[in-house]
Amino acid sequence: MYHLKNVFNARVWLAAAAVVLSVTMQAPAQAVATVSFYSVSNTNAANVTAGAAQLFVDVTDPAGTHNVLFTFRNSGPVASSIGEIYFDDGSLLAQSIITNMTSGGFTNFTGPGATPGNLPAGNNASPAFNALAQFSSDAQGNPSNGVNPGESFSILYTLQGTQDYSDVIAELQDGRLRIGLHVRAFQPGNGSESFVNLPLSVAAIPEPSTIAFFGLGTLLLWHRSRKRITGR
Repeated sequence: MYHLKNVFNARVWLAAAAVVLSVTMQAPAQAVATVSFYSVSNTNAANVTAGAAQLFVDVTDPAGTHNVLFTFRNSGPVASSIGEIYFDDGSLLAQSIITNMTSGGFTNFTGPGATPGNLPAGNNASPAFNALAQFSSDAQGNPSNGVNPGESFSILYTLQGTQDYSDVIAELQDGRLRIGLHVRAFQPGNGSESFVNLPLSVAAIPEPSTIAFFGLGTLLLWHRSRKRITGR
């Protein structure tokens, strides 16, 4: 009887391990890092605080490509709208936007090129923010067409030469690549502020193979703990 139970337990453990491997190895091999921001304009303290708390960019690696996806998010709750997007970079991003995608509301951006041509109050950053027109984009028409609370906007860029996602992460960490946001229509008061990203310090999400090994390790610990308790 004990032998049969041991065989049954072994089969259950192996089946669970197979499920972990199957689920995790089928997941897309995408890495994501999230960028946050600080204000360089500091016109209104409440708007500065709100913007720093609710503006983010997710930097995603489409597996097997030399492209990087930047997804601009306004998580709210303070009413506001990302109106212009800028990049300060000269050696990483390629010259053209491949595509753009929006989610929520009436977000409507065009590019390359934004008005104004440089991030307002960008000279307050250290070093001064120097936007390149071919990487910038802005919302068209009413400020409500920008990225409002609960909305997002994505830009997919090619990278120069053989550079890849790891180069983007490295340059976001050391400041060679910077992102600027001009945010309009803060309420109440209809104010505006400019923001520049903080140096990236958040690690990318582990690849599926790493998650798989973590899952298998958890199963093994559970199995050993159960044997210790039951004596089988």
